Amino acid sequence: MDTAIVAAVIASIATIVAALISGRRMVGSRKTKNQNQAALSSSATSVSKVSEKLFLLDEKLCDRIKLKKTESLVINKEMHYFDNNVDSTGTIVILLHGLGLDQEDFRNYLKYSERRCIAPTLYGFHREDRHEALKLSLESHCRIFGEFISYIAELHKPKSILLAGFSLGADLILWSFSKYQIENTSGVKALLLLDPNLTSTTYFLTSALAKIQSNQSDDVLDVIRQIGGKAQTIHEWLRLHQYMVKVFGKFRDDVSFLKDFAAQAVDNFPNETTESFAGWYKAALDSVKLIQYVFSNDPGGESLLKELLHENMKNNILGKWYRTGMLKYEAGIDHFGLIELENLSRYIERLANEI
Repeated sequence: MDTAIVAAVIASIATIVAALISGRRMVGSRKTKNQNQAALSSSATSVSKVSEKLFLLDEKLCDRIKLKKTESLVINKEMHYFDNNVDSTGTIVILLHGLGLDQEDFRNYLKYSERRCIAPTLYGFHREDRHEALKLSLESHCRIFGEFISYIAELHKPKSILLAGFSLGADLILWSFSKYQIENTSGVKALLLLDPNLTSTTYFLTSALAKIQSNQSDDVLDVIRQIGGKAQTIHEWLRLHQYMVKVFGKFRDDVSFLKDFAAQAVDNFPNETTESFAGWYKAALDSVKLIQYVFSNDPGGESLLKELLHENMKNNILGKWYRTGMLKYEAGIDHFGLIELENLSRYIERLANEI
């Protein structure tokens, strides 16, 4: 598959570069990436040096999370994570990436933030993992993430922890404190969930990746073409291809781990209603009282969000801890724009100041 994928990647990059040179750019926020960096760096006292560290999945950890026998080969493997090493005993921010992505999505935020920030890569999604990644259940991924939070809390002893998740990373954080009932014993005071999925119908990219038939070039390229073909504008086309260059450039000739992870996520939604999301939302609020959801300008997502809010007005399906404003719709920002530097910084600072 390497030859075909490399050709597709090169073609995508060439088109992206041509589009950027001609003056087109993706609209996620009103400023360019360089302008965002300049604005944040001018307000920051210094730029942090981001370092990569390792978190060992040792025998004791695997025993605590009751790792299945079929998953036992993961014992003594390692998770990679970024740390900006800021000297802070206040709120630590832990950021979790989306499907197929990794800690690199948050490198700029870690560089310019004045808060202590940590960005782990889920086991199997780091470039060094791809040749030996062992399949785990979503529950095991969530429980390992829970152990990682406890490790960071014990190591740095912050006053509080803010968890920020993007896309499927937001789903995993939500499921951790609801579906999988992970106890909040590490001082997690707030959750920032950026574009979590409301139903199975909002799993556009995830559903497509879950349907990859095999590692054969034709099967993978069919899905790549289907994803690219969904774009309605040049902006969407660029965003989707930038995502695919990142993901398929990493997994290359073996996408089985990615496909399995995506299929499990889709299976977590039993139907196309918001009933499951509402239940998870309510359960998570019982554990963490401060949760901010931010949704991008996807038209389908906006419709579902309004239906959810309407149902809550009638039947209080989001529970007693729900407050107006906890579910925010960003009309001018697309999916990947939510984690652009300026936007991500604004969401995190606003929520951190409420803790």
